[in-house]
Formats: sequence, C-alpha cells, structure tokens
Amino acid sequence: MVTDHQANVERLLGEYRRSREQLGEVHRRLAEISETVTSPDSSVAVTVGHRGIVQRVWIADHAYRRYRPADLAVLVTHTIQVASASVAAVSARVASEVLAPGEAAGRQAPNNGRSEDFGQQSVRQAPSW
Repeated sequence: MVTDHQANVERLLGEYRRSREQLGEVHRRLAEISETVTSPDSSVAVTVGHRGIVQRVWIADHAYRRYRPADLAVLVTHTIQVASASVAAVSARVASEVLAPGEAAGRQAPNNGRSEDFGQQSVRQAPSW
C-alpha cells in the first residue's frame, strides 16, 4: 500500500515537472514573438512585439508626399492593428499547444485590424531599419 502511494506520488511529481518545463518553453517562445507588417503600397511598416506593444514604425519618404497627415495616421494605425492581430494569432497558436482545447481561443485578443483587410500581402517584408 505504501509502495503504491509512493509510486503515485512519483508519477504525479514527474507529470508536474514535465508540465512546468513545457510551460517554461511556451513562455520563452511567446517572448520571442514579433510581427512586422508592411502596408500594401510599402509606405509604412510596423513591428509589434509579443505583448502587442509597437516596437518600431517605419514611414517611407514618399509617404509624406503621397498622403495628407490624417490619411497617413490612418494608414499607420491600420498597419499596427494588422500586426497586432497577427501577433495575437501566433500567440494563440503557441499557447494552444499547452492549453486545453478551446481555452487558447478564449484568450485570443480581438481582431480589430483584420489581416484580410490588406488582402494578399507580404506581411513580413520589412524595410531595412
């Protein structure tokens, strides 16, 4: 009886350690996520990090001549939204490897800047900073 109990405790400890290691790996992978999105006309590129924080904004010289300030602001904002949505989707995929089915989807950020709004895009083509 004591041996069965000890074996059960050892099994549970082993499962706990594996889960903890797996969770640590997911946290490392989440911290590495960043997405760079370029607007369809290549006027704007933004990089958003794993927590949805804008890390970099690049605006081409021609954008200042092509757009009025208000229109350029809209383009920058929309590009950030698309990049944030992409980060959320990648993060949800990474988290779903550990979380129970359906649990990761419930934690996904809302898709305010739907990537389909840019159509077929080369979202990860960033200009050299």
